[in-house]
Amino acid sequence: MQTMEQRELVFEEWQKTVPESIRSEKFWLLIAYQKALYLYDLLWKDTESWIKDDRGQILSKQIVLSADSICSNIEEGFGRDMESNSCNFMDTL
Repeated sequence: MQTMEQRELVFEEWQKTVPESIRSEKFWLLIAYQKALYLYDLLWKDTESWIKDDRGQILSKQIVLSADSICSNIEEGFGRDMESNSCNFMDTL
């Protein structure tokens, strides 16, 4: 039998493992942000085996950075000071 560490956490289980410092942020309320962060965590774990090969290292880095970019863009959108920029950002979600 697999332990929780060995098996992939389903989204609802994973949500409980996210530190309070992240869950207390305004952007945490967006399900899109939560799913993007979950994707990032899944990809980080799933690509661990790829690093044994030079091509895999490149692909792993690219896909993990792409997933991280989703979260970063949402965080950046919430960090904007200008009200018009924030409204524009929310319209695109």
